[in-house]
Amino acid sequence: MRNHHLIGLAACIGFIGGPAAGAEETVKTLLQTVDEPAGHELVAVLLLGTSKGFLQANTYLVQARNESPLYCQPPQLELTEDQLVSMLRQAAAADPPLGDKTVPDALLTVLQKTFPCNANAK
Repeated sequence: MRNHHLIGLAACIGFIGGPAAGAEETVKTLLQTVDEPAGHELVAVLLLGTSKGFLQANTYLVQARNESPLYCQPPQLELTEDQLVSMLRQAAAADPPLGDKTVPDALLTVLQKTFPCNANAK
């Protein structure tokens, strides 16, 4: 079982890194990957890691810098990988150019539209 997880992690690193150095996956690529048999776990690592990174950035902006957060997700809400995929899928269907954005850029855009902050959010 441990080897299975190591293989999945190695594949995920390859997925995230892409074939060219510095290349980032687009939403279109991510949505194709999630539909492949082994893709679900890879996408989960990428999306959950990215969303948790954004939450940490929000905490830093608000607590350490006294600035507004990037978006205002309710604190009790923890999004799952399936929810994040669904949000990206719906957003890309409604706005096709979003599918050509990198996953972090598109995910942040979707989170900002889904959880907007009011002018006084800090």
